[in-house]
Amino acid sequence: MSQLIHTRGFDTNIRTLFHSSFCLIANQEFIDKLLNLLYLQEDVDNSSTRWLLIICECGNHFGSLSGKNARCNICGETNNLKTKKTLSNSSKLADEVSQANIPKEIHLEIKKRLAKEKKTEHISSESKIGVEKIHHILKESTNEKGVMEKEIISLNLANEGITTPSLDYIMGVAEEQGVVIRVSSNSWRWV
Repeated sequence: MSQLIHTRGFDTNIRTLFHSSFCLIANQEFIDKLLNLLYLQEDVDNSSTRWLLIICECGNHFGSLSGKNARCNICGETNNLKTKKTLSNSSKLADEVSQANIPKEIHLEIKKRLAKEKKTEHISSESKIGVEKIHHILKESTNEKGVMEKEIISLNLANEGITTPSLDYIMGVAEEQGVVIRVSSNSWRWV
């Protein structure tokens, strides 16, 4: 490792990367550049990096950089490995590895949940309704006893022209986040 740090200006490059990416530490481009520096010992601007999705004879899928000697992280095998895919960045590789190693029994369930989550995100981004707006509507729907009735919330949402997300979804999220507690099948109280 000490040779790596002193060769090819690694120390200077890594400081530059951390400085320029301080607020974007989770930025995938930053991670790819860092991995290029650490593993390839090449310049940061190398855009020809190829990532390999590899399957071992033991059934484990894992990733490796093209041109590197791959070794299964489960059984240690280095010879009987097959490349299934070549990818352009580590993010795609991480997704492929996790998908490939999911047990078949739960694979469909996970796909359904991911599709449902994407649909929910799509609906949320389309509706352009903010948390503050929903909070305001719920406050307006609260009676003098501190209770929100389903009919009143529904009426206030309709008055604001909000149809998506649904009342059930809004209240489900509010319950899940511990903001409200269900008092009856049609009413909630602030926590």
